Amino acid sequence: MTLKMKIAVARTKLFMNNLHKEAQKIALAVIILEYIIAIGYYQAEKNGYLEFLESKTIYIETAQAKELSQKLKKSTENVISDTERIADTIYTIESTQGKNNYSKCEAIGEVNGIGYGIPGDGKYVCFKNHAEEMKTLKNWIETKKSQGMEEKELMCFYNTGHKSGEPNGEAYREYCQ
Repeated sequence: MTLKMKIAVARTKLFMNNLHKEAQKIALAVIILEYIIAIGYYQAEKNGYLEFLESKTIYIETAQAKELSQKLKKSTENVISDTERIADTIYTIESTQGKNNYSKCEAIGEVNGIGYGIPGDGKYVCFKNHAEEMKTLKNWIETKKSQGMEEKELMCFYNTGHKSGEPNGEAYREYCQ
């Protein structure tokens, strides 16, 4: 073997030896990084940081309008026009009179332009048509009035679940004081 060949073989062996050492360092770095990722994932899971990534179950309920009892009908006959006015106000505030219906109801061919039964926890109520939703809303209003609620309390309660307090949006601010 000539001197040039011996030098080339020695250089190649040196290069391969250095390459092998670098590959070992990279492999060790990958193992350490995987370990760090696994520990980070465990801590995030343990502390609940990944809950926002979990899918949520959505329940769809179809509301059924109910007839008012005869006693309740007679006691509220003189305020039916007031009830219709309040129902129309809610319908206007919640969906701009049907222009902005709840999209999940629209997706299944139903409506909810009154914001009824949408508490924000994944559950919601849909109606077959506008007449059914308005009938349900008017019955709800009549029930609350028969329990002694005044209009401002009723409107605030519809929006927040309380007779007074901080409203969910500016539209109800005048009712919740």
